[in-house]
Amino acid sequence: MTDALSISASGLAASAAKLSTAAAKIAGAFVTRPEPSNPRPQPVPSASPATVPAAAPLVPSATALQQDGAVADMVDMLEASAAYRANIAVLKTADKLAQATTSMLG
Repeated sequence: MTDALSISASGLAASAAKLSTAAAKIAGAFVTRPEPSNPRPQPVPSASPATVPAAAPLVPSATALQQDGAVADMVDMLEASAAYRANIAVLKTADKLAQATTSMLG
């Protein structure tokens, strides 16, 4: 039974690491980074609202997500979440088994 607990604990740690990595990658896909063309700030000319360029969208398109691998990262996140839940279920079952065994012996 100790082997099952150590395997589940190891699985929990691996799932948590995979979740964290996938979440960081997905969060990075939603960050827009301007290209540093000139490190010095330039004076902003006054412009009418019609000449001001539109801001970049905060949510990238589906094509951009696929190119960045975010879709694969989301699938990894779902898989890691399912593995985490499965390992928790194993630990809960082992706990119930230990409690039942203790109550039979005691």
